[in-house]
Amino acid sequence: MAVSVGALPSRSIGSVTRAGHEFTDLEVQDILQIVTDLHVKIKPSESVATAQLEALHLIARGYSQKSFGYQKVH
Repeated sequence: MAVSVGALPSRSIGSVTRAGHEFTDLEVQDILQIVTDLHVKIKPSESVATAQLEALHLIARGYSQKSFGYQKVH
């Protein structure tokens, strides 16, 4: 089961599995509440820098940090 909370670009996604049987409605509600609580607690107070977003997009497309390198800013 997967749930998502929040709008882009600061969406949180939680995924939970178990063998045996499906989650009950009450368990689904509990899982959604836990993911929501975590989303609120860890939501960054500042927006992500453009360079950070670009790096995340590259990683999502399968590039490694080595392949696009990095440059230290003073």
